[in-house]
Amino acid sequence: MEKEKNIKRLPCGTSNFEKLITENYAYVDKTRFIELLENEANSNLFFLRPRKFGKTLFCSMLYNYYDVNKAEDFEKLFGNLYIGKHPTPRRNSYMVMQFDFSGINTDSIENFESDFNREIVASVVGFLSKYSNIIPDVDREIERVKRDNLVSGALDIVRYAAKLAKRKVFVIIDNYDHFANKFVATGRDTKNDFYLNIQRANKLVEIFYLNLKIGLNSEIHRLFITGISPSMRLNIDIMVNDLTEIWRYNEMMGFTQEETEGLVMEIGANYQHVRENIEMHYMGYLFTPDGEHTVYNPSMILYFFAYIRRNYFRDPGIIDENLQAEYNQLRVLLQNDSNHKKILKIAENNGAPSVFPTMYPDSLGDENYLIPMLFYMGLLTIDKFEQGTIYLKIPCHATRIILNHYLFAKRVEVFPEKVIFLDIDGVLQPGYSQKRFKHINEIEELCAQLYEKYHVNYDLYNKYDVLAVYYDWDKESVSELKRILDTTGAKIVISSDWRDKTIDRMVDLCKIHDLDGYIIDATTKEPVEDVRYLRYRAKEIQLYVDTHPSIKNYVAIDDIPLKSDLGDLHAIETEL
Repeated sequence: MEKEKNIKRLPCGTSNFEKLITENYAYVDKTRFIELLENEANSNLFFLRPRKFGKTLFCSMLYNYYDVNKAEDFEKLFGNLYIGKHPTPRRNSYMVMQFDFSGINTDSIENFESDFNREIVASVVGFLSKYSNIIPDVDREIERVKRDNLVSGALDIVRYAAKLAKRKVFVIIDNYDHFANKFVATGRDTKNDFYLNIQRANKLVEIFYLNLKIGLNSEIHRLFITGISPSMRLNIDIMVNDLTEIWRYNEMMGFTQEETEGLVMEIGANYQHVRENIEMHYMGYLFTPDGEHTVYNPSMILYFFAYIRRNYFRDPGIIDENLQAEYNQLRVLLQNDSNHKKILKIAENNGAPSVFPTMYPDSLGDENYLIPMLFYMGLLTIDKFEQGTIYLKIPCHATRIILNHYLFAKRVEVFPEKVIFLDIDGVLQPGYSQKRFKHINEIEELCAQLYEKYHVNYDLYNKYDVLAVYYDWDKESVSELKRILDTTGAKIVISSDWRDKTIDRMVDLCKIHDLDGYIIDATTKEPVEDVRYLRYRAKEIQLYVDTHPSIKNYVAIDDIPLKSDLGDLHAIETEL
């Protein structure tokens, strides 16, 4: 009973540091990095990490540590953490000014400018209200901000208020590049004109940072900026100390193996039970070649633990839907045929060599754009550094699924004119072949061999599926199918019941026979009321063709008789 009382709550989706500490949530202690940050010669700090890596929580932790109004809460918030036992001289000594640009409207330049200005003004009003206890005549200053409603004027008032309060200001900017990434993700301007729009929008951003820069020489004493990419770095126009590639900050965000073990203990899970699955699914992020340890994506790990806490076994084909939604930007990249081919190659080779990605090029058409984008999005990470070349890799199984999802399931804007609707059983896999059961004891060795060849962790998949594909699929049938595909330029839409294994896993399974590059989609299950059993597949195929008018010709290869529904020209019945 005492043990259950000590079990911590799981902090899924919670980025409020004070709430985590005071409401018995598990917390991975990153406060030791406060010491390092304070020891930096340049106190204007800049740090990038992929989405869902704990940036907002880290900013919240800094706010609670440095806020002068939180001095009386120091022991309650930090007493059990590293920094509570090793406090720095600047603890609770600042008025903290926070900005978060994640909610800026980018539907149009006009909406952006209005929203950006509104965010600055609202944040400044919140700042003044928060420190009304130490700012003389604060109501007058608040009225000035609301009346002027200007970015430059708002920051002037922050500096003036700090001078009146005789305190220095610590400015924290979270998601500094979020609106720029949203402009890119929309892809509305097919000729890269959106970059011109960004430049126009950046004039307002430049005004903001110019006024911030002026304050750095007076009342604004420290600055911490975080985001995902360096896409807006040039607009800051401040001499910042970029910590992104510094080895000692490699683990400042993300969970190391040791930290994850501690987290498992806090939430009351059996680490030996989950360790193998964690390492197979999520391990692999390294952000500088000299980093000491790789780290997990915190959002992925917490999502996994949420299933463990409910006594579920996690399906390897499922990832956090919230995380997957973050990668819609890939859809824009894949509209570019060259990029699509490159990402296919990256998926095939499990990575790519690259110069270290430090800055975005000027347009999506730039051939050097893709690799930096994937790196900063967290879909590639550092593998090794040899003879001046950085080798990047896909960091974990979950990111492989994300890449596969966008590569093979309705990802391409120009749909192929020729499609083969492919069944598996009775077409590629003969009903009489049962070799998989004879090789069941060889599954670990086979998966190891396949990993070396294809960089796919087949240990995560149903062992009988892997053995069936490898031993039971008819190699002559596979070869003939590839000949037809190459000759006609057709692509595959999976119509087999194997599609229940998810399109992502079908891509990996088909990779064993080099069929993965042909797969673009799968049919969906349709209600079969009033449809005779053997005709349900024809109905699904016909519906798919009807909803994809770009398909000019198609054929269904199946051991189910489909000719009566699809016609002689559109159905081939096999007897394998």
